[in-house]
This record gives sequence, structure tokens and C-alpha cells, in this order.
Amino acid sequence: MPVINHAIGDGVALVSALLSILDEPPGGAPPAAAPPSRRTEAPEVPLMSRLRAALIGCFEANAGPFLTADDDSRLKLKNHRAPPDARVCAQSKQVPLAAIKEIKSKFAQASVNDVLMALTTMMLRRYYDEVGEPIPARMRGIFPINLRTETSVKQITKTMGNQFGNGKFAFPMNYTSPVELVRTVKDQVDEIKIKPTPYIEREILGAVTPVLMSSKCGRKLLRDLMLDVFAKCTVMISNVPGPPSAAYLCGQKLEDLMFYAFAPLGVYIGVLSYNGMVSTGICCIPSLEPDAGRIAKHWQPAFSELLEATRQLPVAHIVTAA
Repeated sequence: MPVINHAIGDGVALVSALLSILDEPPGGAPPAAAPPSRRTEAPEVPLMSRLRAALIGCFEANAGPFLTADDDSRLKLKNHRAPPDARVCAQSKQVPLAAIKEIKSKFAQASVNDVLMALTTMMLRRYYDEVGEPIPARMRGIFPINLRTETSVKQITKTMGNQFGNGKFAFPMNYTSPVELVRTVKDQVDEIKIKPTPYIEREILGAVTPVLMSSKCGRKLLRDLMLDVFAKCTVMISNVPGPPSAAYLCGQKLEDLMFYAFAPLGVYIGVLSYNGMVSTGICCIPSLEPDAGRIAKHWQPAFSELLEATRQLPVAHIVTAA
């Protein structure tokens, strides 16, 4: 199995690199397209919510290492400045991307990502229910926000490297119904999308990194500060679109693709679409959860529950702020 490191680039760049080494599909069909760039249209958010998001975003970007961390829980890493090397990984079963889009169609202006974040929330809720532990009062996932605007393979190749900021998503695991959960998730994600946090953080990091990297003490300080920012959250989550059709490598059809990251957090969740299906990879620190499959196995049941619930709704069910 090939391993592609983030030292090469972000998720968009890495999928682009993967596509470049795949075989041409049988029958002379053109190779799979490069993954799309981030959605650029702004969500419809009331003016006061925009002002609040702007102020909070500026504060969070400048005070990141000093903000309050998530509550202690089964999956929260305790000593974040010394994350262990060992990891255990598992992959979920696949669910149809068409059904994900069917769910999305029931919520006006919702995105596929909104549905995937709701499914991830349901998967974690089901996991905590299974292990019989209380749901954490505050449990967040840090996720990369793609700052690219280019969409072509050539443009992405020219700008290999990591071009992303970070957002923080609070899992609303105390939801009362899957439909209500999607609405709550969409409201939160819409606000995250308009925050200036990732852009400010990128500028700050770009300014201080050359200075701190010039000395051993500075490099240690930079490492500790970055770990402090990440460690406020319990989970790291990524969502990357893969090839939309079947891919081939060395003449063999690939049944599925998956990616993991050894994030300095208790759990990493990687969601990837491939050939009309969506699955997720789970990577855990074994001292916290020795069997990553205990989380991954809840992906498909969560999907089935959400699909059944939303099929009772008309198309383009209006989503309003709570």
C-alpha cells in the first residue's frame, strides 16, 4: 500500500498526486478528474451572525493556543505534547454517495459536507452509547479548510504543498432526532465558513515560522504552540473527494481507497468518496481505544438511520436557524 505524507501537500494535492500515478481506465476513457476546489459561494447568514462570526474568528485566530480545551473523555488525549507513535486503524463499510446527495436534497442550501458531518456525529454518539460512557459535554473536531481556488491538475501541481487553514466543529451529540441534527450541523458549519480564522492563522504562522525556525529553542516553541492549538480538540477530521469512477493501478481495479493521519489527537477520522461510494477511516491511539473498528462499524448504521428519517421529508425541506 502506498503511503503519501502531508509533507508533500494537503488533501487536494495528495489526491491529485494519486490520480497522476493511476492507470488510464479501460476502453480509452479519460482519467478521473482532479478533485474540486472548495465551494466559494458564501452561505446565507444573517448580518448580526456575520458580525459575531467575524469578531469571534479574529479572537480565536490570535488566542488559539490559550483557549479552553475540550472536556476530558474516553477519546481525549491527555498529554498532547508527547503523543505516542502507536496507532490502530480501521475502515468502515461503504455507503452510496447518491443516497448522501438524496439526504442533502431534503435541506435547502445544505451541502454534502453538512450531511457527512452529521453522520460523523451520529457515528461518535453510537460509539459512546455502545461503550456505556457519558457523552462529553464539549467534544470538537479540528478539520482542514481548503484555501485553494485552483481546480485544474496543472495548477494544483504547480502549487503542491499545504494550503489550508483549520476550523473547529463542536459535535452536537445530544441531538434528539437525525433531522434536527442536520439542521444544527448546517447552522454551525455555515458560521464556520464565514469566520476569518483560517486566513488570519495562516498569515500569523507564515510570519512567525521563519523567525522561530532559525533556532533550536524557537523550533521547540513553534512545535509546542502548534500542538497546543490542535490539542484543544478531541478529534481530527478530513473530508476529501476521490476519483468519481473506478480507478486502476498496475492493471488491477481498486475496490476502495482510504487515508489516515497520525494526528496528535486521540482520534483521526478520514472521509473519502470513491467510485460513487463514501467510507471513513478511523485512526486511534490504542491506550484510549484499542479497537478502531468499534467506531468505524457505526458509520453504516448511522447512515441508514439518517436516510430513513429524511425520506419522510419533502425535497428541499426548508432549514431555518434554530
